[in-house]
Amino acid sequence: MRVFADTEFTSSFGDGVLISAGLVTEDGRECYVELADGWTLDECTPFVHDVVLPLLDRNSSTTFGTEAAADFVAAWLQILGDVEINVDARDDEYLLKLLLGHRAEDLSIAWRYLTWESGAEALEFDRHVEALFYNVSRRHHALVDARVLRDAFMSFPTC
Repeated sequence: MRVFADTEFTSSFGDGVLISAGLVTEDGRECYVELADGWTLDECTPFVHDVVLPLLDRNSSTTFGTEAAADFVAAWLQILGDVEINVDARDDEYLLKLLLGHRAEDLSIAWRYLTWESGAEALEFDRHVEALFYNVSRRHHALVDARVLRDAFMSFPTC
């Protein structure tokens, strides 16, 4: 089962702390978590303050402490069985692995960073993603971005 994932985090690529994660299967099943701990407002860049934080759901059905969020995502993935988690940024993979921690040992996960045969193909995929984002009002919400990544991948001619 292919799963498409996106994360939102506190700061620039490479040193951010996870705020939220969205995962969508190729057949449309979804998992979304927001972390209530493990990060602070002081760690967030101006972009995160202005764009990401206002999009958070902040409700009891999606907001968890870090350990509970990890358990929730791991349980969801366990139900799916063998999965291939597709990401378009290395930080997404890193932060999801960090969230899952030791729980990943009990899961059957293959990680796939979406890459393309050529620069032209990568550019075309990026254009395809941007076209799908054109009518999306909540861009930079992890679940919304995961949906768009899935839709782009599933409708891209070379995938």
